[in-house]
Amino acid sequence: MENKLKTIQDNSYEHPSQTPLWVKILRFKVTVIPLYVYIPMLILVLILIMQGKYPTDLLGIIPLMTLAGYTLGEIGKRTPVLKLIGGALTVIIATILFRWLN
Repeated sequence: MENKLKTIQDNSYEHPSQTPLWVKILRFKVTVIPLYVYIPMLILVLILIMQGKYPTDLLGIIPLMTLAGYTLGEIGKRTPVLKLIGGALTVIIATILFRWLN
């Protein structure tokens, strides 16, 4: 029994190439939110916005700003040029681009 429990808790693989794909997907996080929470939240917000039923008060802006912040944070963390610029300037550049594209 103890040996089984140890192998379940250990859950480490000798080489990263031995890790199954589903384990890699479950372990992937968008900053601090696991991918399996981030994707349904993003889909729900996008569907509600496209239907015009998304609330415009504080209750609606919190998930929207959370998704936007974590998405831009992940992009900034993985893009070498944006990583050097910093978060505040990245948000300003993203805002200018969104305004210019509309």
